[in-house]
Amino acid sequence: MNADYGWILYKAGQWDDGERLCKTSYELNTESEFALNCVIHINHSQSDHAEAAEYGLRLMALRGASETELAYVRSIDAPNAREAAFWQWTVNWVDENWDSVNNPYTYKGLALTMLGDNDAAAQIFEKAYTTNTDPFFSFF
Repeated sequence: MNADYGWILYKAGQWDDGERLCKTSYELNTESEFALNCVIHINHSQSDHAEAAEYGLRLMALRGASETELAYVRSIDAPNAREAAFWQWTVNWVDENWDSVNNPYTYKGLALTMLGDNDAAAQIFEKAYTTNTDPFFSFF
């Protein structure tokens, strides 16, 4: 409930309250991908790329990233580039695990958006809309 409300506050521009609720949700359930995603998006919107990347690494670990993959992202000095590496890893992870990922269109589309590839993101969201398999496509 905290993460859902936090996401709504984030989308309403109330980033500090949204971040607080999403972090609370994550602290209560450290396996909540949604809470982690919420914190990452809020940090990105606030240009806090270092914290976005830190939470991105936590999400990567939760999704089964190898130590090599985690070490690679950690090795990138520039926070915005480290965050971008997380988003690129997410695109690859979705592609490699499409059939087992919950809401693959959403995760891939959001990652492509965060990477600035809006054309590819629009194509993914269009597929989500036409197949109606992703419950979150209406957000986009």
